[in-house]
Amino acid sequence: MTALHVCLTTLAAAFVSGFVPILNIEAYLIGAAALLPDCPALLVVVPATIGQMAAKAILYLGATYRPCRRGSVTSCAPPPRGFPRPVARSPASSS
Repeated sequence: MTALHVCLTTLAAAFVSGFVPILNIEAYLIGAAALLPDCPALLVVVPATIGQMAAKAILYLGATYRPCRRGSVTSCAPPPRGFPRPVARSPASSS
């Protein structure tokens, strides 16, 4: 297995592991270290880090994405930290 194959396989395994909690990247890294003892550690650690961070960034952006709607009462910008979100009240419910 060439160095390029090791890097690409590690990157793919880490990326998939970032989305699927059952797949464990740590077990993969231990197996790669055992099967490829003369492979430099950076060829495995750097692609694993990039793959995990890319997957987690996509998950984070997907969870925090809030599209703007035209005519909405609230603005598209999120409220400052520590402040509750404004509640839209209809004019008929004034008591």
